[in-house]
Amino acid sequence: KYWEKLDTLDRFAVQPEPASRLGGGLTIFVWGATIIYLIIAVFQWMHKPPIVAANSEWSIDKGPFLMLMECHARSGCLVSSNLPVHELKGSDSTLADQCVRVPYLDSHRVPMVYTEDPLEGVSVLYDPSSSDDQVLPRFGVTTVSEIQCKPEEGKGCVDYRGSAAGPGVSSVTIVRILNQTEIGAAKHRLLAFSGSSPMNETINTQVTSCKPDPDWEEAAQSCLKMGPVYFDVLVYTDSFWLYLLGSAGGAFSSFVEICTILLIAYHFTSKVYKGKLKNKVARLQQAAYNSWAAGRAYWPKQDKAEGKPNEGPHVWA
Repeated sequence: KYWEKLDTLDRFAVQPEPASRLGGGLTIFVWGATIIYLIIAVFQWMHKPPIVAANSEWSIDKGPFLMLMECHARSGCLVSSNLPVHELKGSDSTLADQCVRVPYLDSHRVPMVYTEDPLEGVSVLYDPSSSDDQVLPRFGVTTVSEIQCKPEEGKGCVDYRGSAAGPGVSSVTIVRILNQTEIGAAKHRLLAFSGSSPMNETINTQVTSCKPDPDWEEAAQSCLKMGPVYFDVLVYTDSFWLYLLGSAGGAFSSFVEICTILLIAYHFTSKVYKGKLKNKVARLQQAAYNSWAAGRAYWPKQDKAEGKPNEGPHVWA
């Protein structure tokens, strides 16, 4: 019995409103505004730059990272790596425990692994007197970065830029890029930036298994060691359908809320206006009645004094 009266306390019930021209017009507005908003959102998505997310990671126990190096000594370069074999697991480099001759302006992939042993790393021997004009004097090697081509050259294009490494020990910073907006070789790229070197041309035989070429006039050594931190960069764009559905739902809900507020304001204003109009009409009716009553009290007495028949109360139009 008492439970049946509980519905009288409900303040969440919504009373249905009859259809109206205003509601129909606002409904057309909601759908039209949503469609226009979606057209603008799709246009912006098509011209929206990719999202770039970068994370720095410790290089310890990571890798190997296969880095391109290029020889800039006209007499060629001798490249070797004395990194432990277990650290080169998964690498297809041919440098383990051997010396590779790289001709002038040729490139070769070398494995880069962070190690705390100062005698471990990649070693490059060359003749500093035969350096070309693309590097500083007495520099003989560059670490090569795979960079993205200009947009007009199309997707999948990769260009190369070198960072010169001088004689002595150079710390190399690795940046690994996964670009989900690209295809082919441009999707996975590796950037390598060599730091400053002490310009020490002394050859440390403990670092390399190579012997300087007897035909060289001079000999110098560049040791390439990976820095303690590398960077992972992810380039991507929002999913088109998720972006479209999210935008559509948000726009539709926003326009519905705006139109709901307009309808509430309209009904509130209408009620206030109708109330004021009703009061005004009531006051006019009261004034008309008061005028009629006053006339009824005055005119019959005057007619009687003048000997005129009583025509009854006057009706005021």
